Amino acid sequence: DQQVAETASQLIAPRAMVALLREMLAAQDSLTLLALELKTPEPVYADAGTPVSGNDGASGGQPEPLLFAHSVELRVQGGYLDVLAYLERLEAMDDRLGWVRLSYDATSWPAGEAVIEVRTLSLDKAWLGV
Repeated sequence: DQQVAETASQLIAPRAMVALLREMLAAQDSLTLLALELKTPEPVYADAGTPVSGNDGASGGQPEPLLFAHSVELRVQGGYLDVLAYLERLEAMDDRLGWVRLSYDATSWPAGEAVIEVRTLSLDKAWLGV
């Protein structure tokens, strides 16, 4: 129970993610937000060699997920250095939040378009309160 409580305290609850999304959007003042998409939460399972308590494998069913990965895709317009500064602000906001993908299209230079996917982990499957 203590180990679960410690792990849970290191995760972002979906309700807290709403406040974090607001902070993320407020932090991109030098960029224009084009789109924001909440992705379907993805289950995270233990490694195949890691025993999971309560799962003896006898039923042959899918094991219970340990966590859920919650991803948000932001599409913003702005200069490359502005996008870089925004990524630095995202990283400084909360160390439980990480960006996992960045693509930058500079065909409309000097104002390019970036797609940034950020992800956090939670014990909850649903995007509660969003």
